Amino acid sequence: MTVIEKQYMDAVIAMNRKMADQNKTDWERYRMDVARDVSTYCTGLYLSRPVEERPTYEEIAEVAVKMADALITKLKERQPPF
Repeated sequence: MTVIEKQYMDAVIAMNRKMADQNKTDWERYRMDVARDVSTYCTGLYLSRPVEERPTYEEIAEVAVKMADALITKLKERQPPF
């Protein structure tokens, strides 16, 4: 096998791996997106409260991550097997 043939085979293998990965759900990315959206929503809700009643950003972040994890767990339960 020549060098060019080997490079071609490596490129085909890499493309096949990328195509297979496109069909997989990126749960970590989805988790980050959901946590960001939840934290943004919660922060907006709490801005209307007096300062002494507002949760800290750490508390909001903790809740957002827990909500994202719960949502992903439910979605994984319902995901059809491929």
